[in-house]
Amino acid sequence: MNRFHRMAGPAFLGVALVLFGAFHFYPAFKWTHGWRFWVECFDRVVDRQQPLMLPLAPTLAVFATFSAGVVFAPFAAPLIRKSLLTRCFIAFFSGLAGLGLFLVLLAMGPSRMHSGAICLLLSAVCNFAGIVLIPYDGRHQEALRKLSGI
Repeated sequence: MNRFHRMAGPAFLGVALVLFGAFHFYPAFKWTHGWRFWVECFDRVVDRQQPLMLPLAPTLAVFATFSAGVVFAPFAAPLIRKSLLTRCFIAFFSGLAGLGLFLVLLAMGPSRMHSGAICLLLSAVCNFAGIVLIPYDGRHQEALRKLSGI
């Protein structure tokens, strides 16, 4: 396996992290900067006068999980490389969060998507691609090779 193939996955994860950071500084949705999203979420969670709306709680939980996945995935590359269960688990939830984010942005329409929202969507795509592109070097590698016929 050549060096490019081994480094493509971690490179995509790094790009996803940079794009996720860029989301915080570009205009996103109705805010002038993406980091204002976190302030708005915190205000809604803490506000005792206005109870948290039921559809908002799962959305915030998914976004927080997606954010943690994007931030920690580059540092989890050795674990993704060695553990098939971890690899499948992280790839599944990364793809699910990316699909959900795409559907939310599609439902919002292109008029409300600013550069921050595009950075966020590209971050999800690069994160999923990076996880999938990391080559598996675990103990089940030979069994998977025989099973797939490669």
